[in-house]
Amino acid sequence: MKPIIPSPASPLTEKAIIHLIGQELKSRRFFEGLRELGLDDAFYQPDLLELIMTAMGLPPESHDEHYNFYHDILRKHSDRVAQDADELLNEATRVYAILQQHATRGLD
Repeated sequence: MKPIIPSPASPLTEKAIIHLIGQELKSRRFFEGLRELGLDDAFYQPDLLELIMTAMGLPPESHDEHYNFYHDILRKHSDRVAQDADELLNEATRVYAILQQHATRGLD
């Protein structure tokens, strides 16, 4: 299956990217809870990181150098997610700002 990559003619908006980050944070929080209970099957865990990175304008060849940093940030911030939509949006927005800053600094 080919990865989904937004076309330059219709890029994802900042709001859509933040929404994807929020969904990734929720998913990571859920699956981490399952792991803590001894239920670990990462095959079923969605992974939106490549889509998020592409939507943020990182070229595919830069994914390796940024992937571990992004993965660590998402893991760290997923621990802060609570069952509150406003808090999730705030956390996703913070993550977006961190990732955007890292992407800008890393591509200079």
